[in-house]
Amino acid sequence: MLVLLNPEAGGGRAMKRWTAIEPEVRRRVGPLKLEVAAGPVVIRNSVQRALDRGERDFVAAGGDGTLNAVVSAILERIPAPAQAGIRVGAIGLGSSNDFHKPFEARDSISGIPVRLDFAVAAPRDACRIEYVDALNRFCHCEWLINSSVGIAAEANQRFNRPDRLLRRLKSGVPSAAMIYAAVVAIVRFRPQNLDLRIGGEHLRVRARNLGIVKRPNFSGSLSFGSDPPGIGRLGIHLIGDVGLARLSLVVLGLLRGRFGGPGTRSWTATHLTVSAGRPFAIERDGEVVRTRSASFRVLPGAILLCA
Repeated sequence: MLVLLNPEAGGGRAMKRWTAIEPEVRRRVGPLKLEVAAGPVVIRNSVQRALDRGERDFVAAGGDGTLNAVVSAILERIPAPAQAGIRVGAIGLGSSNDFHKPFEARDSISGIPVRLDFAVAAPRDACRIEYVDALNRFCHCEWLINSSVGIAAEANQRFNRPDRLLRRLKSGVPSAAMIYAAVVAIVRFRPQNLDLRIGGEHLRVRARNLGIVKRPNFSGSLSFGSDPPGIGRLGIHLIGDVGLARLSLVVLGLLRGRFGGPGTRSWTATHLTVSAGRPFAIERDGEVVRTRSASFRVLPGAILLCA
């Protein structure tokens, strides 16, 4: 078993958190090898070396982006990892840990959420985004939890590239840093014209935010409150060209786990295409890319994830 620890997760506090729970983790899972791996490139290289030497059990110790990097690296090397018996667990050392929500005391060690029961690992959908980058190259990336276009994506990009104040907040109070990044994005972001193809439906919309989800929780305390969309399907939630007053009410609803009302729409679909006349940010599990056009689809039952 390989544990990949991202020391940059949780505003740089991941190593301290890991040290506090390491004895209990070892007691639960048995012998393990620990590698400290900061950033998706290092994580990918570590995962692929481990796969080459026959490793089949992995633990992503970090935030949602760390889990994303581990799963993406596995899918890059082995297209059907569930069929190959590759299992993935997770330890939530990040700022948001949306993968672990809703948090349950029985699924934690000293208040840190964990998914380490390899005996009952079950197939779970992964999702893929296919897009063209700024150099006109065809690219793809994977995600497990949620993705977004608009305010949430811009807030995540700001959170990942902090200014001096945000950097201090991230290292001291990560939850406050997330709120600060979100408020700045809400104030500065202007609604964008998007062409959407949702299943067989074609829409032209002016949007403040488009959420594409497998799990309803995102960005700390926010939640669409919807049921998971089901195997092979995406949950899609649109906030249209609403004013700041209406947007504030929508955000308050999301803080309470509710989504709906004037200026919003929701769908479930097997696939989605988003395009625009100017580049836009796409966030997936906390990581951000930019493009003018992207398609979203599901890889049903692609990965074995621990309970």
